[in-house]
Amino acid sequence: MDRSELVELLSPEGLRLLDSLPPYEPTADVVRMVSDLRKAGHAPGLVTAVLSQSRLRARAVPKFGEFAGRMLFTEAGLEQATRLRVAALHAGRFVGASLGRVVDLGCGIGGDAMAMAAMDITVTAVDTDEVTATVASFNLAPFDNAQVEQGDAETFDLSGFDAAWLDPARRTAGHTNTSRLSRPEDYSPNLDFVFGLSERMPIGVKLGPGHDRDLIPAGAEAQWVSVDGKLVEMGLWFGALARTGIRRSALLLDKEGSHELSAPADSEDVEVGALGDYVYEPDGAVIRARLIGDLAHELRTPLASLEATVEAVVDGVLPADAVTMATLHDQTTRLQHLVADMATVSRAEERQLDLHPRRVDTATLATAAAAAARARYAAAGVRIDVDVVGRAPVVRVDPDRLAEVLANLLDNALRHTPRDGAVRMVARGDPQGAVLEVSDTGEGFDPADAERIFERFYRGDSSRTRTSAGSGIGLTVARAIVEAHAGTLRATSSGRGTGATFRIRLPRVRRDLTSPPPRADGTSTR
Repeated sequence: MDRSELVELLSPEGLRLLDSLPPYEPTADVVRMVSDLRKAGHAPGLVTAVLSQSRLRARAVPKFGEFAGRMLFTEAGLEQATRLRVAALHAGRFVGASLGRVVDLGCGIGGDAMAMAAMDITVTAVDTDEVTATVASFNLAPFDNAQVEQGDAETFDLSGFDAAWLDPARRTAGHTNTSRLSRPEDYSPNLDFVFGLSERMPIGVKLGPGHDRDLIPAGAEAQWVSVDGKLVEMGLWFGALARTGIRRSALLLDKEGSHELSAPADSEDVEVGALGDYVYEPDGAVIRARLIGDLAHELRTPLASLEATVEAVVDGVLPADAVTMATLHDQTTRLQHLVADMATVSRAEERQLDLHPRRVDTATLATAAAAAARARYAAAGVRIDVDVVGRAPVVRVDPDRLAEVLANLLDNALRHTPRDGAVRMVARGDPQGAVLEVSDTGEGFDPADAERIFERFYRGDSSRTRTSAGSGIGLTVARAIVEAHAGTLRATSSGRGTGATFRIRLPRVRRDLTSPPPRADGTSTR
């Protein structure tokens, strides 16, 4: 689409005609449609423009859904545009980092800027091409907090912005019949500028999923994204937009929701096994993120146990009795817990965790969690105590999710504390907010591992490899849920054999003066 076609298309007659057309059908008689429109008195250039837009709108439905019918497109812009579902996740990063003024450098048709504006981010979309910038302006017109400027991304004045989003053009110039650029130095803006900008402000960058891994800056979080099994992009996140402790991740989006596998670095390769009856190929995002080793390692143990038990039954070594069935049930339950925990972490880190917050005092949370764990502790010969210091602060949280966090911390403490040891849970307040602590007299850990123990599947000691060690991501789940509540979860230890303390800090809320204080046992008097 050239400038003259766009001018005709944006005329009142052009927009009315475009909206009056029936849904585009690839099998439609285009020659007859052109003839009918020309007989109705419409100019040849306008007919060409509206029919092209009708076709592009139909092609855009998989990316933009029902919004496609109210947007304008260029051929090249649609090809590179971000799917709206993925764009919403991009925007969520900026919202989660409290970055409210964002510049979209190289905005294309404005897909990512639309998602940002819809999430109340003040966004300025910039594109060097006049036609593309005009199309973006049309698409962003419904949003008062979005504006479009034609300009060069590399020279645009960035003062007043909190962060930047960049989707460098990876196709040759023009609006139709463009081809992919294979050399990163030919991108616009070029990657030297892009990565240099990351030293000045937090930025997010969208690149092709096949981008050379050797060119990924060391300080970036790289996330490969697939949608319904199709690998669509690699996102690089810098500064406040990058998640702590994560440098590689694979995000899988499908009709069931989102699933993520992440790690602080590329996983180590696993040894090649013998060819079996089936070959499983992981999702392309997992392959490109080099996390196959993590996935294979964590699924291998429960699957191997299941396989061994089933083979023993088939071979007549084990009877197919109640005991064997119970063993198989335990093994499948462990695998289900692993998958469920990974899904919870994924939803929390992508800010899609379903939360139902309400006001609750921390004494109630602590005493309920301890009561639920007391039987397990008694069976293991470990004492559990609860201490409410002063008047327990009130927090606004999802009590079921926080119960899950405290259960994970108490289970972790029990695994690491020997018989006749003790675990103490404390609810208290401090100037920064409400605090919940779980301290044990168990194994402790090297202080240098204080962050690593929250990594998925981290094994810092032998107890993490016991069959009773759970899914291996309980602490990862706990931290993700706490952070979804705008809180923090930290761990401290003086070293091996000195025990450990896990401290949750949550924002407190003003206590309702009409509510009576809790009883000494932490329960409400209501």
